[in-house]
Amino acid sequence: MGGLKGKIFFSLALIALVVILGFTMDYKSITIKVDGEDIHFVTAKRTVGEVLEYKGIVLQPDDYVSESLHTPITPGMTIEIIRSFPIIIEVDSRTIIEYATANTVAAILMQAGIEIGELDRVMPQLDTEIVQPERIKVTRVLEQTEVVKEIIPRETEYKEDSSLDKGTTRVVKEGRDGERELVYQVTMIDGQETERVLLEEKILSQPVNRVVAKGVKDRVTIGSVSRSYRTAMTMVATAYTHTGNPTFTGVMPKRGTIAVDPSIIPLGRKVFVEGYGLAVAQDIGSAIKGKRIDVFMDTLEEARKWGRRTVKVYILD
Repeated sequence: MGGLKGKIFFSLALIALVVILGFTMDYKSITIKVDGEDIHFVTAKRTVGEVLEYKGIVLQPDDYVSESLHTPITPGMTIEIIRSFPIIIEVDSRTIIEYATANTVAAILMQAGIEIGELDRVMPQLDTEIVQPERIKVTRVLEQTEVVKEIIPRETEYKEDSSLDKGTTRVVKEGRDGERELVYQVTMIDGQETERVLLEEKILSQPVNRVVAKGVKDRVTIGSVSRSYRTAMTMVATAYTHTGNPTFTGVMPKRGTIAVDPSIIPLGRKVFVEGYGLAVAQDIGSAIKGKRIDVFMDTLEEARKWGRRTVKVYILD
């Protein structure tokens, strides 16, 4: 009988111990704010991480949690969770995806480490609240001052000179170009120039005109006769003699016949060749191109004596 009473006493004592332990365990009342809902409950879990695991709350890498997962649970604690959501941001010629928990455009850009300049344009505006996936466009606007130096081209001033043959010129003074400084305000949008406004123009040096003497002398003395001419030019002259063949114009060559480049001196044109005399353009030659002529001589000896020389050729009226 005594043994039975002992067992009953032990059982009662064990039950009392369990009851006492139950009342003395560290239960705490806390609140979890998540997905727009406040969850109130009592827990004996020791850390924030254990509580979230117990409640089946799975966190994404970019979700915001007001407390560290290792923070001990304290009575009356409120744990706030803000779910992250994707935001597409277009900036600096690239598109990035930022998982944000902030609720305004300005805060989202700050979270993404994107600085906004004073003139930059942001859509939606910086104070716009974002609560769901959206696209943010940042347009970079830059205003800068640009200094440009430009050449002011010299002009050419012609002066008639009766000592020069008609059709010829001579540089009297080279002159020089001038220079000016232009100050612009340049607007760049996303790296592309969209506007350029001239703010100031300053002349650094004035141009000096180039002066060219223009020949107006239009007569040449041939023997005792003065003849008018259309133009005069300096040409290279060689000589040739009889070959037994007619000229390109069909006549037999004689003194006063010259071979020319017809694009320079038309066939049939009368000319006066300095050191040779009056002549007519009646022939051509494969080597006679540009400002070259071939004067006819009656003998090979005369042709050799003439050789190759630079002469002035007057194209007569």
